[in-house]
Amino acid sequence: MTPSTDAVAGDYRVTLSSQTDQAQDSIELRATVKTSAAWGLIGVALIVLVFAGLSIVFRRFGRR
Repeated sequence: MTPSTDAVAGDYRVTLSSQTDQAQDSIELRATVKTSAAWGLIGVALIVLVFAGLSIVFRRFGRR
C-alpha cells in the first residue's frame, strides 16, 4: 500500500473483506504512515532563523 501524498502521519486500521455465495471473510491490518525526517530539520531551521532574527532586532533596536 502506498499512502496519499497528503496523508496525515499516524496509525490506521485497514479492513479488507471478501464475500462470495458460499463464504465470507475479513482481515484487519494496521498501517503506519510516517513523515519524512526532512520536515523535522526544516522545523528546527525555522526556529533557529526566528531566534536569530529576534536577536538581531533586539541588538539593533534595544533600549534607546
